[in-house]
Amino acid sequence: MEVLISKILVIHTSFIGDAILVLPFLQELQKQYPSASIDILTSPRAHDIFRASPHVQKIQILDKRRKHKGVFATYKFAKELREDAYDIVYSLHRSFRTSLLVWASGIKPAYGFDSSTASFVYTNKTVYHKDMHEVQRLLCFLDKKYENDSWKILPDMNSRQYAGVVEKFLTDHNLTAGFIGIAPGSVWATKRYPVEHYINVIKALEADGYKIVLLGGPDEKLLCNEISNRTKALNACGVLPLVAVRELLLHCLLMLTNDSALTHLSLAANCTILTIYCSTVPGFGFYPYSKKSAFIGIETLPCKPCGIHGHNSCPEKHFKCGNDLIPEKITEKIHLMLKGII
Repeated sequence: MEVLISKILVIHTSFIGDAILVLPFLQELQKQYPSASIDILTSPRAHDIFRASPHVQKIQILDKRRKHKGVFATYKFAKELREDAYDIVYSLHRSFRTSLLVWASGIKPAYGFDSSTASFVYTNKTVYHKDMHEVQRLLCFLDKKYENDSWKILPDMNSRQYAGVVEKFLTDHNLTAGFIGIAPGSVWATKRYPVEHYINVIKALEADGYKIVLLGGPDEKLLCNEISNRTKALNACGVLPLVAVRELLLHCLLMLTNDSALTHLSLAANCTILTIYCSTVPGFGFYPYSKKSAFIGIETLPCKPCGIHGHNSCPEKHFKCGNDLIPEKITEKIHLMLKGII
């Protein structure tokens, strides 16, 4: 007798950019279980991303840096999950903490990656394919087979509640559809294309008549101040809520960004995207995959990639992956993309 699945828990507690790449999985999971209610267990920083998903009913917050810090607090939180009576759980994160959550919650069947720490807690294990894109990796949990490029599903986010806010922002700053967005920040220093190079790219684009809007979080405001003080670019870092930035990107002609969350947010807006890869590489599986996206970087350096997430400084002390990628290469690529030649 087939068991009716009416309530599903999905666990994902990683970075904001990674959370955006979970949205296609949620969309396809809803198709597999059309009558089921889907809840997400995530970190406080990713809350707004999942709140914007039309497929999420309830958001469970795991505050692993404060309220739920430590093994005992995590275990207690997991026991409380039993009250929600979930029929199935999908763990998209491979950490020990996540495995502990699944085990202590007692939810079965429990789906997780075979490479997860303490993977024995999962009743159903899915192979973690390092050579796949993150979206494609997550879709492997589902029954459907995705042939060729059918896995390239754009993240579905609802940002219409910010339409009025964005229209006011555009009016206040004398902007019309067709500006170029640039996100020069990243948590990791070796993922950031050099500021001086960004300034030269912006000056070249401004000389061609384009208006530039600098985007990012509040922590990147000082970085963008350095750029806006030497160009005509508008510094909009931290001005709009994260989901409102997605609505703003619907008016964007092209988005230039590092290997960061803004790449994935731009993907959710189906914006034309050019992603710069300094210390990391597209092969890690977090590249933009829409028909209107592209990426650029120096792929011939023997020291690249130097890490999955990047570093606070170049381990080799030269940062050739950023410094040697000259601004002219970026502007040339942008002009080709704007002409429809990617």
